[in-house]
Parts: sequence; structure tokens; C-alpha cells
Amino acid sequence: MLNDIHGKADVLTRLCKRVDFSGLGFVAFNGDMSSSVENEEQLFTDYIDASVALFASGTPILFNRGNHETRGVWSDRLIDYFPTRSGEFYGIYRYGDVCLLVLDCGEDKPDSDIRYYGLGDWDAYRQREAAWLKEVVRSEEFRTAEGQAKAAGVCKLLGLDGIVAIGGDGTFRGAQELSKCGVSVVGIPGTIDNDIVCTDYSIGFDTAANTAVECIDKLRDTMQSHERCAVVEVMGRHAGYLALYVGVAVGATAVLVPEHPYDFKVQVADNIRHARLNGKTNFMIVVAEGAASAVEVGRQIQEELALDPRVTILGHIQRGGSPTAKDRVMATRMGYEAVRVLAEGKTNRVICAKDDQIIDLDIDEGLAMKKTLNSEEFKVMTVMTGM
Repeated sequence: MLNDIHGKADVLTRLCKRVDFSGLGFVAFNGDMSSSVENEEQLFTDYIDASVALFASGTPILFNRGNHETRGVWSDRLIDYFPTRSGEFYGIYRYGDVCLLVLDCGEDKPDSDIRYYGLGDWDAYRQREAAWLKEVVRSEEFRTAEGQAKAAGVCKLLGLDGIVAIGGDGTFRGAQELSKCGVSVVGIPGTIDNDIVCTDYSIGFDTAANTAVECIDKLRDTMQSHERCAVVEVMGRHAGYLALYVGVAVGATAVLVPEHPYDFKVQVADNIRHARLNGKTNFMIVVAEGAASAVEVGRQIQEELALDPRVTILGHIQRGGSPTAKDRVMATRMGYEAVRVLAEGKTNRVICAKDDQIIDLDIDEGLAMKKTLNSEEFKVMTVMTGM
């Protein structure tokens, strides 16, 4: 594996001149072979000519782009020299029994960074890559007993002492099956929906909630200057914990959650009319994606209340960003507890936050529990909005 040559072909030559490449299946270029990509000639003088002289005439190259290779007027033509079946630099490759997962972050800073002058579009690229990754890592084979036994065999082959599985119900059910195959497994709840039944808190929830609140606060700046109504859709296909929490935080006019059937008149129209009578001139409707269509809610507001609503679907922006202090601390505490539990020889356990304590439960017991919306938060929201 070679990376960070930054166009120093002489360094590449000195590094590789004593390497016997004849027994290698391939050589991986893992980014930043150039400092930028300005023209074709530069590509060859930076490293391609030296690579051909050293090994590339007989040994394949697996190329992955670094952040520096997204820069320069020739960068969008780099794929022509290292083509892939998908046309993207990220992908999955197999070499014998080995599966290689290649990821490409594009630039190493968010598009909002001042150095990009507002011209970057890498956040959307990374979201597209994340959606692709989510699909490819799912295994239909693992749903079968043969697939589970194969996965357990791979764990043993790799010499894994245990696995910490971070995710939701689906992840924990997979962990259950691995545990039955003799693999030591402990689960940690990680979902922005906060809908895992056995824990009061899931890693990622606070970060997602703060991201949504920040976005809504920015929308409110424009709403307050006119009689405006904003309809904001947040994540929560089957659970309204995030929507309810965000709604309380931003002082929403109404909050729609999947746990309560959608009734436009009762939940939205009456609340807006009540708010108007109390002197409010701007209105915020927070919609969990599984409760109703934000676009349809906006259409009904326009037709029945003669308001001009602005519909915003926050989407995957809620899954990104720097973790909040709360999420960092909770992740550290849960991670510590998971390793401690594994070190004690336990398996088929899930780490939970209960009454400000970090505990471990049997996964079977945890998945059998029931969870409802936070009654106190729902009471506060009801009093605030009359919903």
C-alpha cells in the first residue's frame, strides 16, 4: 500500500526499488499520490511513469482517491485513468477470500468551510456514498443459519475475542444469532430515533436533536419577519421521540408523531388558530417522517388556512455533524461497560442507560420490553400547543 507521495516520484522510486513485486496480487494507491491534479502530464510525472517502471506493467493497481486529488482543473478526469465499474472511486473488491471495502471522503472538510468559498458539494457526495454503503453491508446470506455459521467462522478465523455491535433492533437480533454460534457479543444502542426499547438513551440522539434545533432556529429568523409558517420534517419513521424532543426545544406550534394518528384539524389547524388568537404571527410544525407527509401538511395549511408555508425536509443532515458532549460521554461510558462485560466472559448482552445508570441486560430480555413516548415531554407539548 502506497499513499501520500504528493508527486515526489523520486521518493516513490527509492521506497520501492528493493521491493519484489512479482509475488504481489496488487498494489494499492491509498490517496494523495499528487498534491493536486492540474493536467495529464503531471499525473505521469508525479507517479504513473515511476509506477510503470517499478511494477505496474505486471502488477495491477487498486486506486483510491485522496482529498488532494479532488483539487485541480484535471481532477474530474482522474477516473479516466483509474476507471471503475460504477464510475465512483468507492466500491467493494474481492481478491480470493479477501473482501476490500474502499471508501472515498472527497475533501476532508465540510462544504461550509471558508476555504471552499461555498463552491464545494462534497457533503451530498458523502451522503450518496453512505446510502450505498448501508445497502452493500446488508447481507441476505446472514439471515440463514448457514450464513450465520459462516460469519461466526470468520470471527474465529480473525481471532476476535468479542464483538461490540452498535446499532438498533436489527443489529441486536444479528448479535443474538452470532452469540448462539459461540461468538461473544455485546450490543450498544446507537440510533438517532432513540426507539430501542430497553434503554432510556441511544448514542446519536442528542447530536441529531441539536442539529435539527439549529436548523429550525435558522428558519425561524426568516419566519419572524413575516407571517410565515414552516413545516419541518425530521427523522422518525416508526417513532416520534426525536420529533417530540425537538418540538419541545423549539416551542413548536404542533408536533406530529407516528404514535398518534394524523388529524389535520385537531393537531394542526386548531393549534395555528389558537396561536393566532394569542398574538403569534409565525408558526412551526414539526413532523416525524412516519407521521405524515410534510409536503401534504404544507398543502393543507395553504388551502385551509390561507398561509404560505415553507416545507423543509432535513433528511440525512441529521445523521452528520460533530457529536455533542452528551453523546461523546455516553458513548465512552457505554463502550467502557461493553468491554468490561466482555472481559467478564459474558455474551448476548446489551448495554443500557437506565435512570442515569449504565447497566447490562440479556438481549432477549431487552428486545422483549415495550417503550412509549416520554410521558412528561408529551404532557409539556400538550399544554404548550393544545394538541
